Amino acid sequence: IYENGGISAGNVAILSPGNGLGEAGMFWDGNYLRPFATEGGHSEFSPRTDVEVEFYQYLKAIYGIVSWESVLSKEGLFNIYRFLRDVKRHKEPDWLKIKIQQEEDFTKVICTSATEQKETICVLTIETFIDFLAREANSLVLKLKATGGLIIGGEIPITIKNYINKDKFYKKFIISDKMETLLKDVNIYFLLNEKTIAAGAAYYGAFHVN
Repeated sequence: IYENGGISAGNVAILSPGNGLGEAGMFWDGNYLRPFATEGGHSEFSPRTDVEVEFYQYLKAIYGIVSWESVLSKEGLFNIYRFLRDVKRHKEPDWLKIKIQQEEDFTKVICTSATEQKETICVLTIETFIDFLAREANSLVLKLKATGGLIIGGEIPITIKNYINKDKFYKKFIISDKMETLLKDVNIYFLLNEKTIAAGAAYYGAFHVN
């Protein structure tokens, strides 16, 4: 998504929305990157705009505590969709309603309807999701001081990768009160290999056997 012209040594942040919201990091010890897990996806969602406050209140009535996983996941994508439908009163065409009810993976229905049919409510859903993705990516990078880069993976980003406006995402990502300079130097990558988990496990096993 963005390269600053060089590879910087430092911690790496990993953000992976899919069935849930995976957040992890890799600690740079001076020689190697050491992976570690977090439960950052369960930290509380924080709204910024008036519309986001409405969205937060909508989710609070459902969940009580609103985590980022309630926003950036398959369930989160549908939460955005139904907020736009039920609260903001964006039209849901009959054909789309039926398709969402019939299909097992409503995430792909929403994404396909946005990218191919250009259905307004689906386009707004994806754009809102991407804005929130940039926001949480920003937070994770700052919390881990991930000067070594940001890696975005997961099923949803892979599904919507062709829809993401890289410049718009980058501009949203670097918004900060005081840390814009740090954020501007962070390389941002999309992880497109869906077998990364298996490859990582295989590498880990081979490394320890040897």
